[in-house]
Amino acid sequence: MRQERIGHYVDFYRFRINYFRKVVVTLEWDFDFSERMENLSYAIGYYRKKKGYSQEQLAEILGISRQHLASVEAPGMNRGLSLDLLFKIATVLEVEPYQLLKFRLEK
Repeated sequence: MRQERIGHYVDFYRFRINYFRKVVVTLEWDFDFSERMENLSYAIGYYRKKKGYSQEQLAEILGISRQHLASVEAPGMNRGLSLDLLFKIATVLEVEPYQLLKFRLEK
């Protein structure tokens, strides 16, 4: 098995010889968006605090529970969120959705 690293995602190819001695290549994708989801979590918390909202206040405006918002903001949870919720959050925080998605935490 040969592994190649492309960008932030790992792609690897499996080579096997089938019955007719032909090489068959299968491509398997390993999607790991944990770093992106972590940055999205930090972005939502950052812009919420910058706007002066508590989690309870923002959750009430968005029509979700505070626990749901807390799990979206928690970097280790990697809880996905819908595009609908992402657009609502961006609208309330008065930022473009792409700003939430491209946010990078400086380490």
